[in-house]
Amino acid sequence: MEIVPELALWAQKASSLAAPRKGDQDKLDAAICALVGLLWRTKTRNESIMIGDLETGYMIAPASAGVRSRLKLAALKSGVTIDGATAVAP
Repeated sequence: MEIVPELALWAQKASSLAAPRKGDQDKLDAAICALVGLLWRTKTRNESIMIGDLETGYMIAPASAGVRSRLKLAALKSGVTIDGATAVAP
């Protein structure tokens, strides 16, 4: 299913660039961020993870169950907030 057909068309064209420039790379970064944000807003919360907090900064990433477990362990060791709560030992 194509959620954003224009983005799919742009990606198809961009994939044929022999020597992408900085601006092309910046557009790819922006597209990835937009898609991750779209997934975060439209899918269930267990399919993504919020690392950090609103006060100091955060990032959203897609996360499988295995990735989520590893990130929670790393967050516990470093005191980083995950999904709005500071990680605690089980």
